[in-house]
Amino acid sequence: MKPVLVPDLRPLRRTAVLAVLSLLVAVALVTSGCGLLPSLGFPTQAPTRSESPTPWNFDEKDLRAELLAGIQAEKEKIDLASLRIPSTFQDKVYSVFDRLISTEPSAYLCRGTLEYDLSSVDDGKTWTIVDVKPGYQPASVLAAADAWISGMDLSSKTPFERIRLLHDRIVLSTAYDEAAAAAGTSDDPAFSAAGVFNSGKAVCQGYAEAYSVLLNRAGVPAVYTSGTSKGVAHAWVVLQLNGKWYHVDPTYDDPVPNTPGQTNYTYFLMTDAQIAADHQRDGSEPACTDDSYTWMHRMEDVVTLPDGKYAFSDGTDDGNVKTCGQGGAALSDVPFQLYGKRHAGTRGYYLCVSKEGDLFLSNYSDGAAIYRMKSGESVLSLFQPESENGIYPAKNLYIDGNLLRYNLMDDQGNVTGSYSVPVS
Repeated sequence: MKPVLVPDLRPLRRTAVLAVLSLLVAVALVTSGCGLLPSLGFPTQAPTRSESPTPWNFDEKDLRAELLAGIQAEKEKIDLASLRIPSTFQDKVYSVFDRLISTEPSAYLCRGTLEYDLSSVDDGKTWTIVDVKPGYQPASVLAAADAWISGMDLSSKTPFERIRLLHDRIVLSTAYDEAAAAAGTSDDPAFSAAGVFNSGKAVCQGYAEAYSVLLNRAGVPAVYTSGTSKGVAHAWVVLQLNGKWYHVDPTYDDPVPNTPGQTNYTYFLMTDAQIAADHQRDGSEPACTDDSYTWMHRMEDVVTLPDGKYAFSDGTDDGNVKTCGQGGAALSDVPFQLYGKRHAGTRGYYLCVSKEGDLFLSNYSDGAAIYRMKSGESVLSLFQPESENGIYPAKNLYIDGNLLRYNLMDDQGNVTGSYSVPVS
């Protein structure tokens, strides 16, 4: 997407040394709504007294190579003087830079801003780009990402598990910052990976930046991707797994309002065609065509059981609780038992697992009462915490140490109190 045009207000003098101009150019991130900062843009005409643009044989391959080498070396200034790029081609340089950081995983360190330094030739009329200055992720973000990875012991995990566990860590550790998205304040940490790592509050730009940094530093190639979704600007990640590319949107997999302990896989490892239902990407590379993980897109409130199977609320089947193995193998409904009678299926939400491996959930097939399936068992049974009025509809269940925390609610779904009960 082309950046907004901003007029230049500062005249240049005739000089053969570095010009007095440095233009800050941000990634083309339209306006708020889903949480992207507005772009700062650059002029279509460079500040020059020439009557028309200077002809130039634009070689995108050479320019891309120079930019990539500079970014990989984390150079504060990338020297482009040898390419003799007229200042009238600033938009072309930015376009190559934007495409580079959207398709090249090793450029993940770059946040997507670019400054231009211009210099005049001897006649004082024509200006060329002598160097550019990319903006990088701060050292604090990289250190925080490394600490997460180290603490999660990802070195022994498969690439798929690294992708899944990092996705879950971001979703479970971060709340979508609706206030920041509405305000669109440029210096708000929520618009960066720092929001995820420092405060646990971010908008889509922060989710996507943090996930891209984490994946690349954990050995999984990934790129930050922007575009629109449902009519507003949005950002997510495209990553590589076993030589194939997929879309992952951690923001959309995080419930709003925030629900502790809850993560979904409805936007996890998707193809171009699948995510195109409500996402429009800027650009089309790298292509994502493999649909091997379609089986995961029905999963909401996903947890992992001690036997390695997934338990989840099926978003394509009215929230019925199911379990399955890798690839969707052995998909089956989870029954519940009440007063000696066994019911074939359970419509349940807010799944969570204790450290002993017991599954807890709110059973909407029985008035949203709390049910438990002990580790090694295959049937849910009533787990009845005490309540003053004897009514037990519960929501927002999550495990906190050896406690099950939850809210009780009225018949309209409104929270009437917060409670906790030991589970071990």
